[in-house]
Amino acid sequence: MFFDLYTAVIMITLLIVLITAVDIHNNRLLSRDTARWAILACVMIGLSTSGEYVDALLNGSGLTWIPVHIAGRLVEFCCAPVICIALAFAYGSPVNGEVAIRSAFIHILFELVCLFPGLVFYVDEINLYHRGPLYPVYLAYFTAVVVFAFMTVIRKGKAYQTDVDQVLFWILTILVTGVIIQFLYSRIRIFYLCMAVVNMLLCIRNDKTMLQVDTVTGLLNRKCYYVDLAEHDGDFMLYLFDVDLFKQVNDTYGHTVGDICLQTVSAIILDAFGSYGQCYRIGGDEFAAVVEMDLQQQVQAESHFRQLVKDAMEHDERMPDVSFGLSRHRDDHHIRSLIDEADENLYHNKMAGRKK
Repeated sequence: MFFDLYTAVIMITLLIVLITAVDIHNNRLLSRDTARWAILACVMIGLSTSGEYVDALLNGSGLTWIPVHIAGRLVEFCCAPVICIALAFAYGSPVNGEVAIRSAFIHILFELVCLFPGLVFYVDEINLYHRGPLYPVYLAYFTAVVVFAFMTVIRKGKAYQTDVDQVLFWILTILVTGVIIQFLYSRIRIFYLCMAVVNMLLCIRNDKTMLQVDTVTGLLNRKCYYVDLAEHDGDFMLYLFDVDLFKQVNDTYGHTVGDICLQTVSAIILDAFGSYGQCYRIGGDEFAAVVEMDLQQQVQAESHFRQLVKDAMEHDERMPDVSFGLSRHRDDHHIRSLIDEADENLYHNKMAGRKK
């Protein structure tokens, strides 16, 4: 009865992996590299699940099946950490990614070297699986790559101004729950089912993030801008930015250089104002920031912004100047009047800059 239930868990796990892989393959929001890493994660989950199932099926089944039993466990031990590394590259923004990839190859070599001495795991003369003396080394490495994966996902979220939301917290909770249950009750093998669900949820979360950001600059898009403005209340400030004479940049140097300028401007705005609120691209060469700051922070942010623009213009003569206007929202303000006031200030500043 128990083995029948476990077989059902395995089938559901593999079905989830298959559905996720097909969805990733057909997903136009994902870049080619992202899709490859995400599909690799699916493949590794499938192989690890199959390896664990071989162990459950053959453990203690007789001498004939010992080589198959060992091979199944070896596949699981080699592939399981690769799942997390693939997830890190698919849905995160890894630092020192080459180190992570090399560590995966080193780990596989480590498993092969430890196989025959039975240092990580071994199968005895009656075909029963046992953990070896170096099993804690494997466990420590696997824990490290799990932490690495979620840290990279968090890092990418911060780059897209999504930070750590409740969804990511509960996704991590699913994985931790699977680990704890399997550690406390070794017969209840649901870890790879949890991993398959985590992979699917990270894919969905990644799609949601991609739909919220501008594809050229990586800032939040116009729809997020209006939604956030409508939901924002209390005392906050609205900044509107406009790239001066941007059409001339496109006409003179081409749209590729124009995109580079937009990316530079977006990075400057995010650097100067991102720690105080959210930053958006709301039009062709128009940007916005919805921030909460006091007078001292305002002065510092604006000074930092002007210095960054100046540095960019000195570094690249093709880089145009950037004007901005602002308005402060209070409880008696209407959103439309707030935008109009900031837009009017932007226009005056732009005209003043041109005269200067």
